[in-house]
Amino acid sequence: MDKDEIKNALKEVLDEEIKPFYIEREVHYQHHEFVKELMDWSNKFKNSFFSTIAKGFVIVIFGLMLLGFIFWGKGHFK
Repeated sequence: MDKDEIKNALKEVLDEEIKPFYIEREVHYQHHEFVKELMDWSNKFKNSFFSTIAKGFVIVIFGLMLLGFIFWGKGHFK
């Protein structure tokens, strides 16, 4: 066998082995777009979620401080 025959035989074998994994170009692009949108959505959700948690924590701290001042004031200004 010469070099060209080996190349052709190898190409045929690889084509048959890879054929089940072939995805059309447009479908592959759409998959990438879906993954990109999913990643963007998850980043926005994560930022929104942690932002809400932080805001809630700050509100609770201020509420506890306000209650502390109210109870402290009732005890000292009778």
